Amino acid sequence: MNILLISTPSYSTLFPIGNMPNLGLLSIASNLTGNHNIKILESFNKKTHFINQIKNTIDTLSPDVIGISAMTFQYETAKIIAKYIKKEYPVIKTVLGGYHATTMYEEIYESDDKFYFDFIVRNEGEKTFDELIISIENKLSFDNIMGLSYFDGVKVQHNKQREPLDLKEIKIPNRNFINKNDFSLFNPLQMKNQGIMLIETSRGCTNTCNFCVIRNMYQNSFRTYDLDRVIEDIINVRKSDIKMIFVVDDNICLDVERLKQLCKLIIEKKLNDIIYIVQCSSKGIATSEELSYLMSKAGFTQVFLGIENNENKNLKYLNKGNIINYTNLAIKYLHKNNIRIYGGLIIGLPEDDKKSIDSLFKFIENKEIDYPFIQIVTPYPKTKIRESYKKMNLITNETDFTKYDGYWANIRTKHLTSYELEYYKILKLKKNRLLKFNLNFLTLRTKPLLFLKHLFINPISYLIWEFSNRNYKKYFDNLVEELEKESNYYNVI
Repeated sequence: MNILLISTPSYSTLFPIGNMPNLGLLSIASNLTGNHNIKILESFNKKTHFINQIKNTIDTLSPDVIGISAMTFQYETAKIIAKYIKKEYPVIKTVLGGYHATTMYEEIYESDDKFYFDFIVRNEGEKTFDELIISIENKLSFDNIMGLSYFDGVKVQHNKQREPLDLKEIKIPNRNFINKNDFSLFNPLQMKNQGIMLIETSRGCTNTCNFCVIRNMYQNSFRTYDLDRVIEDIINVRKSDIKMIFVVDDNICLDVERLKQLCKLIIEKKLNDIIYIVQCSSKGIATSEELSYLMSKAGFTQVFLGIENNENKNLKYLNKGNIINYTNLAIKYLHKNNIRIYGGLIIGLPEDDKKSIDSLFKFIENKEIDYPFIQIVTPYPKTKIRESYKKMNLITNETDFTKYDGYWANIRTKHLTSYELEYYKILKLKKNRLLKFNLNFLTLRTKPLLFLKHLFINPISYLIWEFSNRNYKKYFDNLVEELEKESNYYNVI
């Protein structure tokens, strides 16, 4: 069969600092059985003309089935794509998958949206999608495919839930389905965009954070791949001359000893000439000072650290527990080993006011968090935090999911309106010296010789980087101007 898999274009307001492949679609394509002609269309950062791109691809490939992956803020775009396909190519079967489909499959099929999606794959898709393709190809019943919902034109059926997959049965992604040159991420140490690929060493997280959708996707499970398989995957990426890998595990630090062992294997196999980026919890990093040392030696130069907030009452509300001491230790260990920190931080908690947000930004400066990544609480469907905000009547946007990207305020607090949250965040971002991508300082601190090389030996590269900085500043200036036009809150600060 001819199969087209589409990574839905993003209409997120978040400033694009790179373009990364959709590992989920890669894994689904790589785990299909049978002889199929498969095409992955990566459209994540495509803002315009994506319908033309899809049309040209369909006309060339003539797919029998089109799978569309979408997060919550991409769902409306996914629906536009599916509606277009059903109008222009009605015989093609459309399949929706991803986080939003997993949590909202009932609501989607209770609305007219069911006419655009023949099938919905819930939770992990490798086995369910493969069984679906086999059934379509051989004209078999869909009734026994676990994890599948479908609309046959008359009735809707939701099949039984599929249990979390045994990762031993998941094949290593075949990256020949994509063009490696299409993907890059800005590397501040090299002061340039650099080719990037994604790998995973585990799936899921057993923490109980009330704002997170991962528990719904992976059914509160945490499963790991064999480390030999992980090393083989890294070697495959390295063969394609890629020097940067983003490890997409939801919480790789749930098993600290396993992460230490992975670092040792990377060092032993001399795979530490690659730059690794990883997501970790503060508690996991703080558990062992040796871990940060090994990560540094293995090439883990950047860590996205789940700090969330600096106040105990807010951490308690988020169901994170009292992790402030862990956070302080984690920051200390990471900085000691020259690992740069992307600090995951959340504002817009029910009791947040100007004073508490000021306090958070002072915390950022005092702790020298290299790249603060600040999001406003987003009441994602079927999360505990959505239920809580709804009870307090603090949700200001319940239905326009296009703004559910963590950037826009879809809630208010007891003291700040949505506009005030947005405006205050942007203005603080502009004023805060650490949020202007002050890479001069960061590179000088972590790699002084490289800094001098780029500053004196390669002035053109440095000037390009400086120009990028100005564009980023201009981006923030324009956002502030936009918010000031829309509201009367420009005298808030």
